[in-house]
Amino acid sequence: MSDSDAITTAVVAKSARLARLALSADEERAMARHLERVRAWAGQLQDVNVDAVAPMSHPHEGPMRL
Repeated sequence: MSDSDAITTAVVAKSARLARLALSADEERAMARHLERVRAWAGQLQDVNVDAVAPMSHPHEGPMRL
């Protein structure tokens, strides 16, 4: 992801306003840092080679009970 996709305090402030959350400036900065770390972690997951992993609809074999 590029720098233009960065999660800034402005993005957090706008999201908070849309969600009708009252965040202080310190909370906005902390949330921006936290969300940026989550975004970086998700980016790392994109780099994982899963070519040898068979697709599955459920992690357990066998019928599923209701």
